Amino acid sequence: KSEFIGVGLALAATCCEALGLVLQRKGLVNAEQAAMDDRAVSCCNWTWTWGFVIMTSGSFLLIAALSFADQRLVTPIMSVTLVWNGVWSWLVLGDAFLKTDVIGTIVICAGLAALISSAPRQPEQSPQHHHHHRPMSASTFSPAYRFSLALLGGILAAATTL
Repeated sequence: KSEFIGVGLALAATCCEALGLVLQRKGLVNAEQAAMDDRAVSCCNWTWTWGFVIMTSGSFLLIAALSFADQRLVTPIMSVTLVWNGVWSWLVLGDAFLKTDVIGTIVICAGLAALISSAPRQPEQSPQHHHHHRPMSASTFSPAYRFSLALLGGILAAATTL
């Protein structure tokens, strides 16, 4: 279903935006170490430039995600950017991934999982029964919401092993 595409695009957007920001930071750190002028660095520093391109691509992926899935599903997923930022900073820059980072990751994933799992799917209404409302049950949660919950559980499990 198209919601799965939207969730996938939103998660890819979070990954790209975080990686782009980390690469921009790496480019500026490398420039400082080389004692170059910051203004000239942003034009000719390829690490910074690729970071900018990747981050911008993430923004376009977010726009695409919004065309496939409801904003109530996509927008909370963007909080995963903070999780990706911690992971990319650790992998690319060698920043420490502290206990507080793990706790923050757990809080973000748990909060997002709770939000997504509690958001009901909009029931599709046929023209004949336009004024009738179905009672909410477990089946009103879309597969995309359940998929997001499972995926966030996997991210949470991976973050706690770092």
